[in-house]
Amino acid sequence: MRKRKFICSLLLLCLILALSGCQNIKSLLASRNEEDNSGSTRQGYSVYYINEEETRLTPVSYRLESTTEDGIVEEMLGLLADTPEQKGLKPIITPPVSLQRYEYDKDSKTISLYLDQTFDTLPETTRVLITASLVKSLSQFSGILDYVSICVGDRWIADADGNPLLMKNEDFVVALSGSNQMLSEATVNLYFASSDHTKLKQLAMPLKYESGSTLSAAVLDALIRGPVAGDCQPVLSPNTHVNTIYIKDGLCQVDFNRGFLEKVAGQDFSLNVYSVVNTLAGLDEINQVLITVDGAPVKEAPDAVDLSEALWPSDTYVEETSAAETSASETQITETEAPAETETKAPVDTESKAPADSKK
Repeated sequence: MRKRKFICSLLLLCLILALSGCQNIKSLLASRNEEDNSGSTRQGYSVYYINEEETRLTPVSYRLESTTEDGIVEEMLGLLADTPEQKGLKPIITPPVSLQRYEYDKDSKTISLYLDQTFDTLPETTRVLITASLVKSLSQFSGILDYVSICVGDRWIADADGNPLLMKNEDFVVALSGSNQMLSEATVNLYFASSDHTKLKQLAMPLKYESGSTLSAAVLDALIRGPVAGDCQPVLSPNTHVNTIYIKDGLCQVDFNRGFLEKVAGQDFSLNVYSVVNTLAGLDEINQVLITVDGAPVKEAPDAVDLSEALWPSDTYVEETSAAETSASETQITETEAPAETETKAPVDTESKAPADSKK
């Protein structure tokens, strides 16, 4: 009855099931004697940690160093066992969660995790979150590791017919619940497209985002989702996804997927670029923005836009806006999924001179 209740509640939450971690995963990984990895994939991914209240997951961006399939698996498992630097978050593979062993099948692109039965002693919501973390963290490497299966004690997490579940990233949502106590608030200037997609329009909007996340990630998420009021139009393709964000000494390096290169309504690609640059440079900690795509510089951007260097904000593409229009929106934007945290690796070393209209 306990098992049936657990499975039913997971289905109602649109999630799947459970994990148990590792009391000494570093010893487990070291015992496998895999060869060293001297290179770096330089690819941005997310490690999904649980908050201290055990009510939701928060993705923290990380750039993997491993270059082999086995190395990627071990590096991600190690990260899930490490205590995150970000305050308010907990590791996933930690007592009483005990990972006994794992098996990685390269042909089926599946990792099987074998957990101790102590996993079943955890609260139901915690088991759901831990399972979601394991699956989302491990199954994001398309073509390398697509599926996760979990065995607790001597039983597999299985479907109604008793077949072990092959769980994937898309099977889970990040947040189980939201609470106003978990939200931070700020008013920011967002740059969307004008009604005819020829210029950018500045729109001041109050923005709510998850505490423990970053304002820079929240404003990019708001840009991608588009305006909620006024006569502004979406400026970025809905296929755009933020891989990583890194901020240091006034320079923000943001890495997108290739959806960022898509133009909306035939607009000039400069609008894509400066909607991001102008919006991010409006934050106190950012002066310049360096844009990359899938971890690499963009050599040939649409409309011959030069993305080889960090960019300063510019008014060239901005339509003059009245004071009434800039304060038109009072709609609050609430994050349902905590955006990716700033990563811990250094960005590309880039130098750029500020044009006359740049932010000082």
